[in-house]
Amino acid sequence: FFFSSRRRHTRFLPVSWARRCVQETDSISCILGGRCSEEFFFGKITTGAYDDLQKAAQTAYNIVTKFGMTEKLGFVGYYEDQYGQKKFSEDTADIIDQEMKKIVDMSSERAREIIREKKDLIRNLADTLLEKETLDLKQIVNILGDRPFPPKANYKAFLEIKKATEELEKEQEEQKEPEKQEQELSLI
Repeated sequence: FFFSSRRRHTRFLPVSWARRCVQETDSISCILGGRCSEEFFFGKITTGAYDDLQKAAQTAYNIVTKFGMTEKLGFVGYYEDQYGQKKFSEDTADIIDQEMKKIVDMSSERAREIIREKKDLIRNLADTLLEKETLDLKQIVNILGDRPFPPKANYKAFLEIKKATEELEKEQEEQKEPEKQEQELSLI
């Protein structure tokens, strides 16, 4: 719940708030997945993760300062003014840094756990990519299996349209086949 001393009332936060926090930290795990994979599979990291680190830090900063999703700072938003001046103390800035580091470290560890659990699937995917260079969704699903969660509505609609298009193309090909055979026979 949320308590406001200024307005003297209590509001309950929607259940989606908790899911949103998990989604945000999961997105950081995804962002850092490549860097953690380099570390796991090659024993070193490259400079290629620069952009990923910026995105992860920005997401963690938003969790802490804009969304109020940390226990230590609570449901308070910390903003900068239009000139980039912070509207909070240096002590609060230090706590923000600590909370951001905690979130990024936790998300990195989650990414490492997933990589350790799924290392054989990842190696199989990498080997297949090296062999074929590009993979479509069907091939990826054959290697990794179905998603552990249902797709979002717009993605599901995209997949349904794609499947219908593929089926239509297959039907058109099957209809052309007898025509090709007739043409080949007429040439003989």
